[in-house]
Amino acid sequence: MNYDQNSPTEDGETGLDLELRLRQKIVIDWLQSAEGPSVLLFNTFSNWLEELRSGGGWKMETVTGIIGAAMLMALTFVFSDCAMTEDMQSSMQTKFYVLFQNVYKRQKAEWLNTMSVGVQSVMREVAERPCVLLMMAPRGCHGTAVRLAIRLAECALLALGQRAPLPPLDDPPDGGFRVRGSRYSSSQDYWHLYGRLVDLLQLYKMALVTEFQSLHPQVTSIICHLADDTHSPQPQSIILLVLDIEDRFSEAEINSRTADVLADIFLDEILGPFLDREVVAEVKRHVTGRAILVARDQELEETS
Repeated sequence: MNYDQNSPTEDGETGLDLELRLRQKIVIDWLQSAEGPSVLLFNTFSNWLEELRSGGGWKMETVTGIIGAAMLMALTFVFSDCAMTEDMQSSMQTKFYVLFQNVYKRQKAEWLNTMSVGVQSVMREVAERPCVLLMMAPRGCHGTAVRLAIRLAECALLALGQRAPLPPLDDPPDGGFRVRGSRYSSSQDYWHLYGRLVDLLQLYKMALVTEFQSLHPQVTSIICHLADDTHSPQPQSIILLVLDIEDRFSEAEINSRTADVLADIFLDEILGPFLDREVVAEVKRHVTGRAILVARDQELEETS
């Protein structure tokens, strides 16, 4: 499926609609807070118009107010990243996942909590490390997982202040900031994929790796370096991993175990025979902390 910012999502909304709706909400809230100089300028001009309407002249305090408000407006635009970002960022942190709810609705309640806590962890002024979200897809849920990841990526990009047009997310399957794990199934692909992901994280603050289970076991350790606690190349970023677990776990196992435990078991099985125990433990430490088990959504599967 071709997907770009002009194509509608499953709820009929395009990427541009999504961005416009979010920015309208943020700007309206900022204006209504009566903290911005634009409100001061608006109120000052309103007072001036009222004076003219009543037949009065220009009062000195009105002229002074207009000049002062205009100067504040100029400073606001010059220092927009400093003056507006803090207020707008706070608002974005609390609102971005609201845009995600129409897609999230068929998933479990803890899904939204895990996702929102993880994404908000990189929205601080100084992020410690990238957020790694592991989306495990049982058989028949791959399309759902990818669509959820794509919508999450859109909302998170806007919340992180992405000003450039949204990149194509799955056109082609290994384009935009979507990386197909099956294309990196050799140990020789390590540095190729590492460079690709670093570029994506620095450019978009986002990388989506599908078919994570198809990566060569040695290549999976890239996540340890990208999400390192002290030396990450892009701390304020999000790494989305889609892991196809097929029919590995029975319904009873899925119902009785948490997502992080299931992820731990699965990664042990696919990495353990090929990597040292310490390396496997390090990969799991970075990957399983925010694991999510995706439930099938027929509507999303059909749009994938």
